[in-house]
Amino acid sequence: ISFTDVRKNSKDAKRINNIKQIQFALELYRRDIGTYPLSLSINSSLVNPSSSDIIYLKKIPSNPRPESNELCPETEYSYESNGQFYYLEFCLEKNEQEISSGYNCASISGIATGTCPSL
Repeated sequence: ISFTDVRKNSKDAKRINNIKQIQFALELYRRDIGTYPLSLSINSSLVNPSSSDIIYLKKIPSNPRPESNELCPETEYSYESNGQFYYLEFCLEKNEQEISSGYNCASISGIATGTCPSL
């Protein structure tokens, strides 16, 4: 096992963990507010718009650095929502936890291989 493979596996595991954290926070937000947020800003907080005392995620995680590789050009996590649904796109360098390498799409249905559709 090379150091490069270990680093790729570590970054991909972190990416999946980040996506699952964001998904969990989005579900808590929707439970309380009734809709998903229309936008997310990487490295900002996800808070209840009626009460900033309710924090769902202190800091929306960013893609681990360095984020660039041959498979995925430099890219940050991408979020799109219409309030009723959301899509959260991310990229993995290698297959990880039954999730394929390349672009993947997290949504209320789970995680699917491939880029996210547009809302």
